[in-house]
Amino acid sequence: MILFFDGRNRTISDDAPNLVEAARELGVGIPAPCYRSREKTGCCGVCHVLVNGKAAYACCTRPREGMVVEVTSPAVRRERNLRARHYRDTGTAYAPCGCDSGCDCSPSGSGCC
Repeated sequence: MILFFDGRNRTISDDAPNLVEAARELGVGIPAPCYRSREKTGCCGVCHVLVNGKAAYACCTRPREGMVVEVTSPAVRRERNLRARHYRDTGTAYAPCGCDSGCDCSPSGSGCC
């Protein structure tokens, strides 16, 4: 399967379950503490990436042929840092609305309020 990681045409195996694992195949690191610890996947939001220009969690997103994935752009790094700091400081998912009641595996966190 061919994806575009940070503007580079890359080939990954067809059986990668999500973008975290696809990136690992390519030697690209995407931080994903809740995925790696096997907590609720998608809960921390630290694996934030852009897929075809839209926000996504890499641990919850299955790779698809031709997908354009931004992992290291300044906007992605800024958002990831915000989420990582929040997760580190509170131990809870980042929610733009300010609540910490849970997560819904969506980049906006809209299901938490």
